[in-house]
Amino acid sequence: MSGSARHPKYQSPPSSAGLDNFHPGNEVYFSSEPNYEFGPYRTGLSIKYCQSGIEKYTIDGRETVLHEGEYMVIAHDCEVYYQSTKAHQGVSIFLENKAGQSPYLVTNTSFSAIDEFGTWLSDILSQSTPFGRLGFFQSCSTILDSSHMNLNKRIDSILRAKRLTRVELARRILLGARYMHGNAMGYFDLEKVANAAVMSKHHFIRYFKQYFGVTPWHYFQNIRMELAMESIVTGQCRLHSLSENLGFSQLSAFSRAFKDHFGRPPSYYLKKSTRERPFNLG
Repeated sequence: MSGSARHPKYQSPPSSAGLDNFHPGNEVYFSSEPNYEFGPYRTGLSIKYCQSGIEKYTIDGRETVLHEGEYMVIAHDCEVYYQSTKAHQGVSIFLENKAGQSPYLVTNTSFSAIDEFGTWLSDILSQSTPFGRLGFFQSCSTILDSSHMNLNKRIDSILRAKRLTRVELARRILLGARYMHGNAMGYFDLEKVANAAVMSKHHFIRYFKQYFGVTPWHYFQNIRMELAMESIVTGQCRLHSLSENLGFSQLSAFSRAFKDHFGRPPSYYLKKSTRERPFNLG
């Protein structure tokens, strides 16, 4: 791992010989080297986010694999060992823990980065100087806490007795949800979604509805409608093409679904966005 919040660059990782003095707080480190091992070490609260490839962490003797688009919160004072075998890009955010660890955090488990915190972190990392802004670490802590408060509420809505079982089911449900986000342009295929979640179709529908409060189909439909609205207001696509791209066989079917979701037909927003779009004199 390498770099800091002030210098977000890929630099040489710290020497394993100096791990006894490795106690970062409010710092950001990057990882990208293949066939690299680091640890074991103990730190305060930290967040691991895999931007591409695969990263492996052994936390208090238990191995967890982070795939692209997943993140994990590692609890305070855990023994951590890091390993990469292939080219990848990852980010480690170490937070000072002056007030103690929040009771809401779900730690040492990987989750798809489609929740409030994961979306925020992805947006931050897409910026040219993501860690140069004032208040980054405070924002990180606040948004993480809020996001995991909601995560805990959803986990508790799953009707299984054991906490570890509910957390694992939530992790798998979010894998299915992430698959739907990444494949919204097209037809809904429940079997493929359930396979992405490593669950049977029956169990996926059952626990997904308990977690999100809607069926997988309605969740998928909501994603498609939000994508449709974005395309319409930004003028990215004609309605016929947009309808086909979203898997609707007819424009009329798309228009009905859009109106059911937003209360107005797509033509209303299309006209509105055309009026408000600046005229290009060039």
